[in-house]
Amino acid sequence: LSTLENLDQPATSLKIISGKSWPPCDLLDRISQEFLQNLNTLISRGFEPLQPFYERNLAFKGEPVVYEDGNRLFYGTCHSVSKRGSLILLSDDGKEIELKAGSMLKRVKTLAGV
Repeated sequence: LSTLENLDQPATSLKIISGKSWPPCDLLDRISQEFLQNLNTLISRGFEPLQPFYERNLAFKGEPVVYEDGNRLFYGTCHSVSKRGSLILLSDDGKEIELKAGSMLKRVKTLAGV
């Protein structure tokens, strides 16, 4: 398989997704407006009102992942986003782990089974 076929998050275009062209200035204006609206919500009401959106758009939800926090690796299933904005991972032994910062990759089973 080619490298592109192995990407777990392949690139696409806004034109393909939306069916229209987006002039860069218009796109920047729209992104800026939404960012400022969400920032104001975060400042005034905390993360909880934004949590459902993040939950719906959580990458790898329900899939096996490896999470790295800079010092340790955690293996489990991507579960949810807490009302405070932390990632909730279900460890392989069924425990919920709340993770605040790090990077997550989709776990691919190897011949060793990990």
